[in-house]
Amino acid sequence: MADDERPYLVMEYVEGTPIDRACDRRNLGLPERIQLFLQVCDAVQYAHRNLVVHRDLKPSNVLVTDDGDVRLLDFGIAKALAEEPNSETAGLTVQVGRRLTPRYASPEQLRGEPIGIGSDVYSLGVVLYELLCGRSPYELDGTAAHDIERAICETPASRPIAALDRVQSTVAETAGPEPPTVQEISARRALSPGRLRRLLAGDLETILLMALRKEPERRYPSVKALADDLRRYLDGRPVAARPDTLGYRVTRFVGRHRVAVMNGALMLALLIAATVTSIGLYLRVRAALGEAQLQRTHAEQVGGFLDQILSQVDPVVTQSREDVRVRDVPDEASRRLASALDQQSEVSATLHTTIGNAYRNLALYDDAKEHLTAVLTLRRAAVDDVALAAALVELGGLHTVAGELDAHRAVA
Repeated sequence: MADDERPYLVMEYVEGTPIDRACDRRNLGLPERIQLFLQVCDAVQYAHRNLVVHRDLKPSNVLVTDDGDVRLLDFGIAKALAEEPNSETAGLTVQVGRRLTPRYASPEQLRGEPIGIGSDVYSLGVVLYELLCGRSPYELDGTAAHDIERAICETPASRPIAALDRVQSTVAETAGPEPPTVQEISARRALSPGRLRRLLAGDLETILLMALRKEPERRYPSVKALADDLRRYLDGRPVAARPDTLGYRVTRFVGRHRVAVMNGALMLALLIAATVTSIGLYLRVRAALGEAQLQRTHAEQVGGFLDQILSQVDPVVTQSREDVRVRDVPDEASRRLASALDQQSEVSATLHTTIGNAYRNLALYDDAKEHLTAVLTLRRAAVDDVALAAALVELGGLHTVAGELDAHRAVA
């Protein structure tokens, strides 16, 4: 009370800079801007807990001191929420006069409808949008109040990356006459234009557009919910405004634990590479062992067959007094080969080759031709190009030795 008994109110003098200019002068990045904005959210949420709606939130009403502290000013048109049972967002009808700043007012404020804490959520969304994007969420062609109201009430808020490339009038009340370019906006945030677009295209876009929904019931239910999502974003955790899909959660997890995930991925890649290499070596060894076993079986079958043939023409074994002729050996082998072995087998082809060459060496060309022709048939059936070429060489050589040049050319 003054000496003349007039009442007066003593208030703290706050020396500071509007939050948008303070951020630009310090070239603060997006995380630092969000941290400052969270102080604003805490102040507004405190007012809401005490049933007070600010109704005129804008950058010029948020000052930042030299120490980096935020001060929320101008509760001149703030009103108390009417307490209603079971309702934390009870409405408050706008009073006559509509003392507000249209570009930061919510659609329901501009339409003169009942308002609640959702209106402050909306205004905070506009402030945050400008702090991060350097642009208004709406394309405001003129400064006339009815043009601004029409844009806010009827036009959806622009996606941040689309707003960046929009040419428009001055962004904030305190800005200069010329609108900043994308390069200037990015430089004030210590980012390149491409990097700024990438940061604004994900969770931040989702948070901003949810806060700026036309219908109050579709916005964040409280300023605390908005602040909580911003803190989740800063911590790299999934935000509540986005659908909680598995892919989205995995992406956010990788973002929070990038180093650990990269190390784990590297170890997994090394493990997979070692496993693939081990399996490859195992299969090669197994194939080599199988081939060796096959060759061994082949040799045993050929050797066993030849032992049987030699025993049949051995006078000691047969107790025969007749002399054994040289041709008796291939003759006996040829006779037994016709019935003793699988005519499609590798062993059969080898024995036909051996017997055919024996007949050729004895100048028995017709007999030799029979066996070497059988080898050629078997090799063609097996589709083995190397073995087929060898069979052709053997048969061609036989025709040459026998003087059958035309037949040699036909084989070649």
